[in-house]
Order: sequence, then structure tokens, then C-alpha cells
Amino acid sequence: MLIRLISARKADNHERANTVKFKLDIKNPPKLTATQRKRLATLAAIPNSKIDYSDIPRQSGDVNWTHPGALISRGG
Repeated sequence: MLIRLISARKADNHERANTVKFKLDIKNPPKLTATQRKRLATLAAIPNSKIDYSDIPRQSGDVNWTHPGALISRGG
């Protein structure tokens, strides 16, 4: 599986040249380090009311969100 981070703006040549791609084996994901586990636990402990969403544009009308897998091309 190829994981891509998708941005609303088009990447410039420098960004495309520096894109890192990797394949993820879902059945055998990489182990988290102790530091990564600690960071995730810290983030998970933050209540939603403390998260700053001010830099995210408001969504108007019906928004049809989908899972990231639907955005990934399965073809060649």
C-alpha cells in the first residue's frame, strides 16, 4: 500500500523532488518507538475542546468525507 499525504494546493517542483514514498505492509506494520508511543499518548490525552481549528476553512453545505483508501489509486 502506498501512503500519500494530500494537500489542497499543488506541489511545486522542489516539493515533488523531495517526496518520500514507502510501501506499508498492513499485516506487519512497523513497531512504534517508545518516543512515538509517548507522543501519541500525549496527543490522545488532549480534549477536543483544546484543539485549535482556526486555520481550517469552514465547510459549507453537505460535506461528503471519505476514508483515505478511497483516494488512493489501485491501478498502475
